[in-house]
Amino acid sequence: MSRLINTRGVAAAIVNNWLSKGMFPDRMLDSVHDDRAFVAELVYGVAKQRRGLEWVLDRYCERRPSRKLLSVLMVGMYQLLYMDGTARYAAVNETMNAASGSVSEVEKKFVNAVLRRVAGERESLLRGLMAEEPGIAQSHPDILLSRWVDAFGADGTRALCEWNNGRPQLTLRIREHDVGTYVARLAEVGIKGEPHPFRPSDFIVLGGGVNVVELPGYAEGLFTVQDPSTAIAVDLMGDLRGCSVLDACAAPGGKTLLLADRMKGHGRVVAMDADAGRLARLESNVQRVGHSAMVELRCGDARASGYVDKFDAILLDVPCSNTGVLRRRADARWRFTKERQADLLILQRALLDSASVALKPGGMLVYSTCSLEHDEGGARFHGWLADNAGFRFIDERRTFPPVDSVDGIYAGSAMRLSG
Repeated sequence: MSRLINTRGVAAAIVNNWLSKGMFPDRMLDSVHDDRAFVAELVYGVAKQRRGLEWVLDRYCERRPSRKLLSVLMVGMYQLLYMDGTARYAAVNETMNAASGSVSEVEKKFVNAVLRRVAGERESLLRGLMAEEPGIAQSHPDILLSRWVDAFGADGTRALCEWNNGRPQLTLRIREHDVGTYVARLAEVGIKGEPHPFRPSDFIVLGGGVNVVELPGYAEGLFTVQDPSTAIAVDLMGDLRGCSVLDACAAPGGKTLLLADRMKGHGRVVAMDADAGRLARLESNVQRVGHSAMVELRCGDARASGYVDKFDAILLDVPCSNTGVLRRRADARWRFTKERQADLLILQRALLDSASVALKPGGMLVYSTCSLEHDEGGARFHGWLADNAGFRFIDERRTFPPVDSVDGIYAGSAMRLSG
């Protein structure tokens, strides 16, 4: 079996685990090393276009296939409909062969028949798909589209869906080095990079298919992988030199590393997270960039009371619905429900209540979220401030992906007035 056949089978297996068990595609992809970029394109592409792919499949099936068979079909259909650079015969034959051992011979023949029909009717299928209602045509849940039309209007919602369905670019923060010099260094090894338009002073954007660990300067810690929007919350914290800072929900850690950089060798960051596995990955990056002496890692729930330390500043980057990062977290759109949203709002309030007690008088609290939902962002923060007279609102910022070309975030800051 060839590598391409294997990669399609790996992608189908990941899609099956996502559909049947609710497992997170990004975490499953962590264990994929061979042809990872191709596998990721298939997995994330299926996750993004799930609703459209189901609409296409309904044209050919009287009833929905089993999860395992559905996963194979979706991987094949995604290649045929959305990957222009993939030969149709390869998408059909190698996807069908990749299903060997996981589906029956009868099911393999069914896969072959469906994919050949999709290949032959591709243009008419795409036209029909685009003529459908927005939720199907743009492959988003109706509950999100309804909220976004109210918040951003029909045109803004359409632009947001198109952004979410695009391919994410790799963005790097260049640490304490000249961006132009590093871009030139990349060019020497045949890699094209350019300053990110949102923040060209310290972020660059690269094309796809790049292996981060093989980039020049990776081992030396010359850069971190993060979106320019992650710097906004840290900007709101002001001058951090000599400060003690709590990053209360630290993983994956881009903001932690930026906090430490802003201290210029004078200060301390306590990076806390409840997920030990994600904290371990953060630790490896802390060591890579040379901040082990400044960053203390703690595994724990920020809702726990009884903080012994008091901090000059606290960053509270709360768990959220992730609707600002659906381009990168393709599967998150399908997890959005009213019930989950209500639980998140309770969690966010609890985190604010608990973590804020560890802030010194005169200290800065920054609340941030990678959600576009107002009830998780400005409304959540201002609602909490209305109930906490000991804090004074300072500033807030937000981004909108189609306009700013970065992840969608909200960040607000407030100062503690009394103990």
